[in-house]
Amino acid sequence: MNSRISDQVLCEVDNIRRSSKLKVASVGSTSRLLAEFLVLPRRSYEHFECINFLVSRPEDARFCFERLDGVVDIVLVDVEAKQSVDLMEIATKHVQHSSIVAYKPNDASVEAADLLVRQHFQDQLSGKTILILGAGNISAKLALRLCERNASIKMLSRNYSKARTVADGLNAILPKYSRSSIEGIESLPNDPVFDGLVSFVAADCVAQEEMACLVKRGGIAIDGGINNFSPGFLKASGENGVICNRMDVRLGFVYSLLSSSPDVSNFYMNVRGERFNDNIRLIAGGIIGNRGDIIVDRIQQPTQIVGMANGVGGVLSSKDYSPKDKIRLERARDILIIGTEGGGG
Repeated sequence: MNSRISDQVLCEVDNIRRSSKLKVASVGSTSRLLAEFLVLPRRSYEHFECINFLVSRPEDARFCFERLDGVVDIVLVDVEAKQSVDLMEIATKHVQHSSIVAYKPNDASVEAADLLVRQHFQDQLSGKTILILGAGNISAKLALRLCERNASIKMLSRNYSKARTVADGLNAILPKYSRSSIEGIESLPNDPVFDGLVSFVAADCVAQEEMACLVKRGGIAIDGGINNFSPGFLKASGENGVICNRMDVRLGFVYSLLSSSPDVSNFYMNVRGERFNDNIRLIAGGIIGNRGDIIVDRIQQPTQIVGMANGVGGVLSSKDYSPKDKIRLERARDILIIGTEGGGG
């Protein structure tokens, strides 16, 4: 074990040990090997404190997991197969006391990029045109997300055939009445037609100086692949009034913690479930009931009758109530002492 790496890990562990918040650590890998081992910026949220490591060797992963075990409450383990190292397999062998939670950093990156674009355009993406460099996992997910927000997407990749195939596949699953589309392009135009540029490419300086003039003044350029922008691009973009950002995944990282949030625990403990009350079956939180079961907003201390189950996962329309259904519904209202149903009309 490299002493420099062990010292870095122990420093981070000592730091989070002092936190009074829920303690979290993430151990991940990256498809782009910037270094054999990296300590990423600490992340602090209202209820969580998080330290973060990027590893590329099994021995470094083992050391991280062993030192984190029992110190942090949650260990987030990257399950995306970006390298040959199986982090989850190593974690399950070396983490015995902390909770292991699988997480997908690519999805956090998509969330972060989406939030950054939305913030820049004040959530008004209709009519905007965004150039995405790359046609990989994150690029494709972001293209779909932004196009669903009614932005027009142009996707440029070194492999035009791949960009076109990805774009065609995404267009096939867009909402039926979507006003925008995704297009794989082979070359760039000569005029400033893009409102924004987002790059997720595993290579340096893919955005050269001549590309800067294609983004309109007041637009945004986001480097999600790290070192994707050349010095010339950055200089020219600044002169053209384009805001350049290196994407900070902390914007979307809270998404990775959702499964460990109190709200999710509360859903499984108090909202979702089924029970009988005076021979009337109550269901909530997505349980598929039998025809005539009473759907409530939460299984513990319900405050609303949503309606009556139709037996196949939906809500029975009130016009289809039988006399017995109506009696059952009235009994449920009397027993629960809550208001009328909110659906099924």
